[in-house]
Amino acid sequence: MEAVAVDTIAEQLDCLVLADVFSGSCRRECLPSLCLSSQAVVDMLELSRPTIIRMGGALISKQVQGWMSSKMGPVKEHIRVMDVPTRRHDVDWNSTIVVDATCAEFARMVDALNVTTEALTSNRLLRDRVHAISGRIEERVHAELGDECTEPNISRALATFASSQKECVVISSSMSCRNFDTFVSTSVVSSGDLDVAIGQCPLRTNIPRSSCSRGVSGIDGTISTTIGYAVGCGLSTNLLIGDVAAIHDLNSVVQLANYLNGGGMVGEVRIPPVKIVVCNNNGGSMFKFVPIGKYSEEVAYDKNFRTPIEVAFAGAAEMMGLKGSTKVEGLSEMVECLGHNPFLSVSVELAYCQ
Repeated sequence: MEAVAVDTIAEQLDCLVLADVFSGSCRRECLPSLCLSSQAVVDMLELSRPTIIRMGGALISKQVQGWMSSKMGPVKEHIRVMDVPTRRHDVDWNSTIVVDATCAEFARMVDALNVTTEALTSNRLLRDRVHAISGRIEERVHAELGDECTEPNISRALATFASSQKECVVISSSMSCRNFDTFVSTSVVSSGDLDVAIGQCPLRTNIPRSSCSRGVSGIDGTISTTIGYAVGCGLSTNLLIGDVAAIHDLNSVVQLANYLNGGGMVGEVRIPPVKIVVCNNNGGSMFKFVPIGKYSEEVAYDKNFRTPIEVAFAGAAEMMGLKGSTKVEGLSEMVECLGHNPFLSVSVELAYCQ
């Protein structure tokens, strides 16, 4: 598994891992988007010609992309590890060395290196410094967000619930992915007490597997994809999805209802529990965070971009046979529902922020 290989490399080099939500079970031991968005924080890290080893494709976090391309100054080496050729030539993909290898193959290369004690000590100091900064940021984030039912807190509560129950998470699309990537830190250390899920998401919660669909190539089919993901992982899976993406694959709820009525079996294949959390703020709020949001009046923003849909998701799921689906307005209700029903849709109602 590629994520395991990355963890192995990190342990061999004693280095910091900046991983986004695309990285599956790969460690997320800090909040990179928040840590690296401030020049003052970057200055505190006292980076001096670092070596960057980059694996995989483009990152979700624009802050990390910006940090890599401009804020950290001259880079000693920017090593890209990839086994799939790319024709991209933008600045965020520039590198000094390209290694044609999988993560597992590169891990074996690293294992054969003779890394100096000085280098390992330097790596460890940087990692510990970022962990400390991230811990202080997490305290501030929790103080600012409180216990209100907001989109960031839904991500954090769901992450800690999934961690405590050893369940997988799939996230879609746009804002759900960005909120999860910005405000949730996951790693190999378990958070323990489920009660923590109501009010905060401590650093290093342990989600067995996570995946996301940003919606760059479309937002169709996410619910059915999650069902397949659950079967592939063999674990209960929670889908965090926005209302616009949910309406584009609502007919797949019929699949879940059929599995429920069949006792969770399709032939000889057992379908693990799949739970859908619809973050319902009545439209595509992501567009407020991109340049077009500045021109709301000129472009008929609500009609052409936000596209409010006014769908009662819990009622629609019940109509399609998925019994136990419900509408909630608080984090405690959401977590309680997820803990008691193997197949359901939970619609978390949110006020749309202008």
